[in-house]
Amino acid sequence: MKRLVTVLAAVLVLAGCGLISAPDDQPMDRLEDNYRMEVTEPSLPYDPPLGIDETSAQSVATGAVRIIYGWRFDRDTDSYAALLRATPLMTAPLANELRTVAPQPFVNYRTWEEWAAQNASTTVVATIAGEEHPADTEDEWRRKIGVELTVHAAGRPLHQWTFAVLITAQRQAGQWVIAEFRPLGV
Repeated sequence: MKRLVTVLAAVLVLAGCGLISAPDDQPMDRLEDNYRMEVTEPSLPYDPPLGIDETSAQSVATGAVRIIYGWRFDRDTDSYAALLRATPLMTAPLANELRTVAPQPFVNYRTWEEWAAQNASTTVVATIAGEEHPADTEDEWRRKIGVELTVHAAGRPLHQWTFAVLITAQRQAGQWVIAEFRPLGV
């Protein structure tokens, strides 16, 4: 009897580890006949006061730039936090890529802490470049966006960057999201 219990326990352990499984033509998991999944269109969870219109590629692109570089020294521990605020405006692959390698410019922690101690804030001006660009399609829009990023405190500028960002926006489920975000000349 003791041996039978040991053998049964071993079989249960092996089955739980996936070493014993059902043949391919007999799946172990079955869906109920009444199983139904509803797919709803995604919605971009950002506040309307940001002035972003998800039906406009230009608005989403310039809004993403303003958010990504709109550093909040009073609440954020680094520039990465601003990037995370912008991920609802991005495709999943881009958001995952930028979570791994945040876009430039980079501010080291010592400088960030100094600016936070000075109650610094940022001003971000994002302007769509008027130069030639690939033709727009119904579902894709590409532009270079000029960025003026200024960190200031006590009414004076502490640091300023001027650079451009190459952006590709794609229409997905009736709204625009950023599929490519590449800073240039930082």
